[in-house]
Amino acid sequence: MPELEGIKKDVLKDGKLFETETIMYEAVLPEMHKLLKQADDDTKLGPRLLYSSQDPTWVMVFEDLSKQNYVMKDTQLNLGESKILYAKLGRWHAASMCLSEKIPEIKSLDYNLGVIMNEEVAEKNSIYNVLNHGDCHYKNFMYKILDGKTEDVMLLDFQISTWGSPALDIIYSMYNSVSIETRDNHREELIKFYYDEFVNALKMFEFHGKIPSLIDLRIEITKCGHLETFLTTMFLPLLILTPEEMMPQLAEQSDEAIQLDFSDAKEQENLAEHCFKHPRYTAVMKKYLPVFDNTGLLDLEADSNFSRVMAYNKDEMNAPKWMDEAFFEKVLQKTENDDFVKVTDFTIVPGSKPGDHFASIIFRAVVKFVGKGKSKDISLIVKTMPELEGIKKDLLEDGRLFETEATMYNAVLPEVHKLLRAAGDDTVLGPSLHYFSKNPLDYQLSCWGTPAIDIIYSLYQAVSVETRDNHRDELIKFYYDEFANAFKKFDYGQKIPSLTDLRVEITKCGHLEAFLATTFLPWFMLTPDELMPQICQSSGTDIEIDLSSAEGWEKMADQNDDFVKVTEFTTTPGSKPGDHFASIIFRAVVKFVAKGKSRVISLIVKTLPELEGIKKDLLEDGRLFETEATMYKTVLPEVHKMLRAVGDDTILGPRLHYSSKDPVWVMVFEDLSKKDFVTKPTQLNLDEAKMFYAKLGRLHAASMCLAEKLPSIKKMDCNIGTAFRGDVTDLWVENISILARLCLEWPGYQSYFERLEKFKKQIIEKMCDIYTFKKSSLYNVLNHGDCNYRNCMYRIVDGKTQDLMLLDYQLSSWGSPAVDIIYSLYQAVSVETRDNHRDELIKFYYDEFAKALKKFDYGQKIPSLIDLRVEITKCGHLESFLSTTFLPMFLLTPDEMVPQMVESSDKDIEIDLASVKAWENLSDRCFRHPKYAEAIKRYLPTFWRKGLLDV
Repeated sequence: MPELEGIKKDVLKDGKLFETETIMYEAVLPEMHKLLKQADDDTKLGPRLLYSSQDPTWVMVFEDLSKQNYVMKDTQLNLGESKILYAKLGRWHAASMCLSEKIPEIKSLDYNLGVIMNEEVAEKNSIYNVLNHGDCHYKNFMYKILDGKTEDVMLLDFQISTWGSPALDIIYSMYNSVSIETRDNHREELIKFYYDEFVNALKMFEFHGKIPSLIDLRIEITKCGHLETFLTTMFLPLLILTPEEMMPQLAEQSDEAIQLDFSDAKEQENLAEHCFKHPRYTAVMKKYLPVFDNTGLLDLEADSNFSRVMAYNKDEMNAPKWMDEAFFEKVLQKTENDDFVKVTDFTIVPGSKPGDHFASIIFRAVVKFVGKGKSKDISLIVKTMPELEGIKKDLLEDGRLFETEATMYNAVLPEVHKLLRAAGDDTVLGPSLHYFSKNPLDYQLSCWGTPAIDIIYSLYQAVSVETRDNHRDELIKFYYDEFANAFKKFDYGQKIPSLTDLRVEITKCGHLEAFLATTFLPWFMLTPDELMPQICQSSGTDIEIDLSSAEGWEKMADQNDDFVKVTEFTTTPGSKPGDHFASIIFRAVVKFVAKGKSRVISLIVKTLPELEGIKKDLLEDGRLFETEATMYKTVLPEVHKMLRAVGDDTILGPRLHYSSKDPVWVMVFEDLSKKDFVTKPTQLNLDEAKMFYAKLGRLHAASMCLAEKLPSIKKMDCNIGTAFRGDVTDLWVENISILARLCLEWPGYQSYFERLEKFKKQIIEKMCDIYTFKKSSLYNVLNHGDCNYRNCMYRIVDGKTQDLMLLDYQLSSWGSPAVDIIYSLYQAVSVETRDNHRDELIKFYYDEFAKALKKFDYGQKIPSLIDLRVEITKCGHLESFLSTTFLPMFLLTPDEMVPQMVESSDKDIEIDLASVKAWENLSDRCFRHPKYAEAIKRYLPTFWRKGLLDV
């Protein structure tokens, strides 16, 4: 233990760090070494402890590793050194899992970085836990270096070893041990390497429990992602810089020059500032900050806080039990100066709308009473403490805010009003306070300080946007003139502050503007109706019309006119062959006479195929059509009502005019081509992808809000995992076989043949699992289910897409939002856009989703971006499935799929082939296309490193 005062002594003074390290060296490490020796593994995880004592102070004595040619090094680890570290860390973690029953005390080790800093670092609901080293930075290791190459790394300093998620050690070491270049270029490779060493060690130790998967580890890393931002913004510059870079004036002989544990806090701050400004650190952070932003790692539970703020307001609607007749008599006896007041009746209603007041609970009471022989009534506003747990109660329970407001109303405001009256000014600055008591409580936020607080606060919380933006300086000048005039009226005997003085104060307090605009402004800028719109209840009946005859078309043309007469109609294919896997589509142009006038209408008719083939086999039970009919007749109309109620005119799909299943499933839609929507032969660019995700975010958000009103949507389960079987799934498996065989032809990819052959045997079952609704999902939504770019239409003006429309809700199902996100990233978004903007698009979708939930006044906890990323990680096998089965069909244009295509020949590009062999031939051609080969060669190593080829 240090004897001199300083940061180290403050941290170590209770001895817990030394106690933890003693346990590690005396009990845990020897047992781990026994395990390793029994498995014929001579790995040494740490030095030998020779002696320890806590009398008269904590002390430990170790073997001197320098005698075994171990040295320190002043740079972070390269790739080879990192693998040595992770090989040991994998064994360490595996051994701890095996020893947790024999030495249960290790599960109680919890004195970690989070405890030291009074923060919660580790997730408590981890998928699995290990004993973490806890402080894996490169200065806590020693290195055996021969001929300039590191041969071994020895772990030291087990002072904050802790039981918890393995992600703690992985993330910590990635930033505090591994060099920038190695981390940026080999992160996934190192995680996979660590995992393989961990699993091999578990098998070597004959671990009897379930071995965690690489996906489990990656979920843990995602859940603990905020540790990445914490480390990079707190410690990273001190670890990536060499001593010479940290302190250029460093003298090699002087250890004091690089002492980081200063008793002088100012000296430590100066060093930290120098390090944070170093070009090497700034270059790194400029690269990392946008990544952290796109992955939600700069947002610490913002959405959870929002949800809690909204949730705590429930108690505002119900008056507490103590607010009774006796209470109001006590109030009125004081206000009426009559000890014999008798309350005859009273009613209590909420005095404000939910969310109007962050720091109060307000009621309006209308009280009828008899006083001094007369019947009277009075309306009162009662402000009090919340009774339910929540932010308000936490904020108010110490009573300080109440005492402030009581002082304002009882002492300050009366004196101010006296001053005004004495000056002939009848301005009233606040209501009369009739009564106050410490039970219940009232409060306010009045404080002595710069006038800029009130000026800035009122400009954002009271003044309208238009007024503030156009008259800000005018209002400040007006306020100042009133302020100065009042001083003169009051015969103020000192120097009156100038307008310049006021403006200086406003400038100094400018951050208050940014704070208010980014926290409270929406609640004050929006009207109550905009904040919490009343959703109109829907009513309607399904319309059944037979379109198998001209009479049916007559009914369709005008359902409100029983005398419609169809004079002519023509039908043509409504889409290109292959555009829609699970439907047959026609365009019908119908001429008719209604109400004495000749009219023409263009309609889109979607129905079942009549010819034998894969489509007919797939669709014959009608589940896909039934799902889509429910979406268009019930779900989408409700979603559109919600959007309109919050002033959002987004349209999520075309209008359904008619549907029937007699004599065959058929649906008739408006023809979007008449609104200038067209199909396109290529996947989405960045701008188009953002249009798509803006709509998907709204759909998902609305579905969460509608889940209580339309509980049937939670039972919708007709999706890829449940609807497809037989020949269809056989074709998918055959596609994987085609890719596996191609890997044998590609130099460097031969190892993927066996991996894909094993993958294809288990992936269909995994898909069923991913698409199955699970209560264990962090949250669920109603997925579109088939988000490919051919299931959209586009309004294109001057070559640029202005809008897109979602179509084909046949596979909509309740489940993890990751289903739609992953599916669309591969089936809708172009390779270039996905590869370069993946995290940006996920963040964009999430922001649209969260904003929509807030607009809809969603009353529960809003999922975080981290929650979404965890779900995407959990469903990661969907990425490898789509890439090895469908991707070439969506990546390639029809011309690229079938170069000899003749526009007039549908057969040349017909994808819904009755012959399975013909389908296989087309697949083989698509999988061999250079555009697909280039993409999949890039993806396969990534999938392997992420565990997405292991099922």
